[in-house]
Amino acid sequence: MLATPAVHLLTTPFPLIDRILHHIDNLAGLNVLTTMNWAHQSHNFIIVLIVAYTSFIYQILLVPLILCLMNKPDELRRFFNVWFMCLFLGAIIYYCLPANGPASILQSPYFIQAEHAINTQFLQAHQHVQGILGDAGIITLPSFHVIAALCMLYFTRQYRYLFLPLL
Repeated sequence: MLATPAVHLLTTPFPLIDRILHHIDNLAGLNVLTTMNWAHQSHNFIIVLIVAYTSFIYQILLVPLILCLMNKPDELRRFFNVWFMCLFLGAIIYYCLPANGPASILQSPYFIQAEHAINTQFLQAHQHVQGILGDAGIITLPSFHVIAALCMLYFTRQYRYLFLPLL
């Protein structure tokens, strides 16, 4: 049932903007491949990123739970309002300015299969292939991981002590 809106997002009539974003990155002095190479020089850094990424769904589920346990119904309501507003606005941005991420235009051994799958899903949706949605995400801009991380930080800012074990 939820796959239908996602497929509609993928079938946006607008062209991908990945090359434009890559050009803007280059103008700003940012090189994705160099950054990826730098990041992969430290095995521990990659492990931290993997743990953060794979625990993402737990983090999203924990924030409302923390707000409930702390008896903050107004904050909980605000959290869900902000979260759904971000999802809605992000979907509109993606529909009008679709981007599949750097893996769709650059070559690197550091891109994982899920990053390549995003581009494949987009192309399959435009070729009207059924059953395209797998484990890969569909939206790379705006980054819902960044939006969610900012939301979670904002709504747990009063409970910094809960995150001391992460240091």
